[in-house]
Amino acid sequence: MKHLRIITLSLIPWLLMALTGVRTKTVKIYSITQNFGTETRELEQSTVIRYNSGGQTLDSTLYVHNIPLNSKYVYISGPREGVRLIRTPNQHFLMQFKYEYDLSRQLVSKALHTHPDSLKWKEFYKFDEFGRLRKKTRFDPSKAINNEKNIPIDNLDNLVENLQEAMMTESRDAEDEAAARIQEEITAKIKEKGPRQLGWGEVFSYDQTGLILEHKELYDGFVIEITTYRIDSLGVRNKEQEYFDPSLMSRTTYAYNPSGSLKEEISIGQFGRAIKSKSYEYDLYGRNIKVNTFQSDGTLMKTLSRIYHDTESRITEILADSSKKLIFRKEIRVDQYQRHIVEAHFDDKSHLIQKRTLTYDLKGWLIQINDYDMLRPGKDDEIIPISVITYEYE
Repeated sequence: MKHLRIITLSLIPWLLMALTGVRTKTVKIYSITQNFGTETRELEQSTVIRYNSGGQTLDSTLYVHNIPLNSKYVYISGPREGVRLIRTPNQHFLMQFKYEYDLSRQLVSKALHTHPDSLKWKEFYKFDEFGRLRKKTRFDPSKAINNEKNIPIDNLDNLVENLQEAMMTESRDAEDEAAARIQEEITAKIKEKGPRQLGWGEVFSYDQTGLILEHKELYDGFVIEITTYRIDSLGVRNKEQEYFDPSLMSRTTYAYNPSGSLKEEISIGQFGRAIKSKSYEYDLYGRNIKVNTFQSDGTLMKTLSRIYHDTESRITEILADSSKKLIFRKEIRVDQYQRHIVEAHFDDKSHLIQKRTLTYDLKGWLIQINDYDMLRPGKDDEIIPISVITYEYE
């Protein structure tokens, strides 16, 4: 018996997008069983992805197609007595991701729903003035305890005054000024719509002495982070206290080098507990050559190194632990456009365990991915794919 999975992807005609401004892509995953020359193909799950007219993802919905055996087969009596397979569709909603964008078409948030009306978590993204991701915050709204939703118009003026005061203080640095400008723009936009719920925002407030600064970060109207600073005689901010709402699931901050490449990312979890961090290194051509992953206490956990063999159109990836012991190695073949065409995975003993091939059409679109299990060849050492992903565009 031979078993593999096939994933097919199709795109509805562009006429629908022209009429509605929305286009849809469907990914279908099939289970293929071959037994005594007979092939059985069963639909396991499908994903429906909707895009807006600008090509941005609106939502992505996953369905499962599990059919009970008593619904798949029926017993027929008479001359053709026996069990017959019935093709009965049975689609169940599993999960859905929803995406939101601001007026500048930049991603603001992503939300996971496990039921059409059940929100599991929401993730917000903050970018700098160069469009680089600076912060990613995920939280569970059902566990949030600091709710400041539906701020009325009367309070918007106070919010603007706080922002202007923060922008004028001598102790603000360039990064804070950029954040204040962004918040001011958001305030101006939402002021046109009347009472509303915030997407994300920041509120800066000082005490009467002007020496204590409180910085609140709001997501969907919930105060998820509060940082308190004491300002010294030189105008320097010294962090005194941090508060994290119990709803916080994870937060990752990103830093970049002078060339604009990602230099470091730091992740924390619930109540601000450190999770891990990563540092990135690059060669003279700006290509990533090393990723170091550290544990919560700053101890090196593993290192991913990349070696570029330009004359051979090949890239080697080596993952090693803190003692430099090999975990796995991957050899990647690229074409003249630097697209991956073959990926070979080796274990810590340098045994080839898995192989992946990628195929593109004349337009450069990915049309097929084949994954092979190199440890379990078929008859006559035939290499059997363990999964096949096909992409179809209309």
